[in-house]
Amino acid sequence: DELELKASAAKLLVSQLDPARRRIGFDGRGFVDLSTRLAKMLPDALHTLVGAKATPIVARLLQNLIYQIPTSIGADVAKSLWAICRADLNISLSSKSMTEFLIGLKSILISVNQEEKAPSKRKISPALLRTLQKIIVTEIVSDLRSDAMPSNQVTTETVWTTYLQCVELVPGNTVAEAGALNCDINHATVFGMAVCASLSAKSARKVESWIALQEFQDKSMPNLRVVLLSTLAIATQARIENEMKESVLSIFEVMLLKGIDTMAIYLMAAKIAFFWESRQVNQLQYIDMSSRRVSKLSSFFVTRNLCFGAQTLPPELLVQIFHSFIDDLPSKLAVLCKMWKISDDVSNRASRIWHSHVQKEGNSTHQKHFLACIKEVVQLIEGGEI
Repeated sequence: DELELKASAAKLLVSQLDPARRRIGFDGRGFVDLSTRLAKMLPDALHTLVGAKATPIVARLLQNLIYQIPTSIGADVAKSLWAICRADLNISLSSKSMTEFLIGLKSILISVNQEEKAPSKRKISPALLRTLQKIIVTEIVSDLRSDAMPSNQVTTETVWTTYLQCVELVPGNTVAEAGALNCDINHATVFGMAVCASLSAKSARKVESWIALQEFQDKSMPNLRVVLLSTLAIATQARIENEMKESVLSIFEVMLLKGIDTMAIYLMAAKIAFFWESRQVNQLQYIDMSSRRVSKLSSFFVTRNLCFGAQTLPPELLVQIFHSFIDDLPSKLAVLCKMWKISDDVSNRASRIWHSHVQKEGNSTHQKHFLACIKEVVQLIEGGEI
């Protein structure tokens, strides 16, 4: 049909930019000019012209086109193509164009890094390279935070994964100078900040603090899905034991200061669940309770891409996953506290939280679940009743 024909034409055009393709009798400038004109079209106009199937193919143009156009227009072409990809996400409800564009950017960065070891005929000016790197850590990350939010209509896992791979190829001083990974956190930016937290320990702590302070209301909480999915994203970030210890103690401090109506217990339960599975801890080495086994119910849910895989779930099912984390938290936390030699600190904080709230009347289901968990934490650490 017409869309297939347009897609085939786009593939043919992209193939003509490949430097490995043999050319006889012409230099291919016509294909370069046509590609540049397509890349600089307004997003809606391009989508109307080539159709949904061909738009992701056009997004591939950058990785070969960038070497064949004047340096002076390279940044404008890159920005224009990115705008086309952003529009396609909304028009086609597909992240393919964004992913293809970022794969192209990654290819350019890899080629530049390899150039130092094995010189190539494909050159890119230092000025244009710096501009592309800056675009990656400023404009693109800002756009992703607003465009690639959790959605049950389109998955953006490959977009975020490829973006992080791009950032890892950008010099650290460029990333630090941009400061875009440490923007203000709100419900519109927290998911993107959480996904990018692996790039900055400071950013990770900032995201965790924001999540822990959010009030938990009920399943009708307007931004509950975003906060829960952001919690899953930050929980998967690999952390050394000292960072985990500090995080656990900080979360208990939040609960002491802000009470039991925050997302703090959800954050701690998710972090412990993911840390436990990543380390494959054997509790019998550390705790004198050989008859008690650490519950593994939550292990069924622990996968590195859970924050993306769970995006189609309604809030009530997301809450159920977190409840499984909370149910498994006391026994796992008791083991880890003994390993980390913070049993007394955690037991003291947990006891104070429990005593300050247990006598209150009218506790909600969330609060009762919270208090039951805290009580069991103390019992397992102390070996008896509170």
